[in-house]
Amino acid sequence: ERCIIPNPSTKVCDSIKELYPKLQAVPASSSSLLATLRDPTSDLYNDITPRGWKNSFEFVWLDYCGTFNSKAGRTRQRDLRAVIENFLGHEDSIL
Repeated sequence: ERCIIPNPSTKVCDSIKELYPKLQAVPASSSSLLATLRDPTSDLYNDITPRGWKNSFEFVWLDYCGTFNSKAGRTRQRDLRAVIENFLGHEDSIL
């Protein structure tokens, strides 16, 4: 239940939820998800908190392609920084 899967496609999220109802598929990019999770007043934060969100990740898989030197790469750098600075709350967290 504490597995959060961001995907910008609502259709993909709906399919994931249908096949795996315990997973939390969120229609958002990973960048927008991370930004939203830092805001305890957001709808998403309030939706996932009762389902086990503890304001930290134990495991993070960011399936990024490309380099860090592009515009998209700078977004990836911000995502990594956000995860490291805000959400790796366990000593044994894996990124």
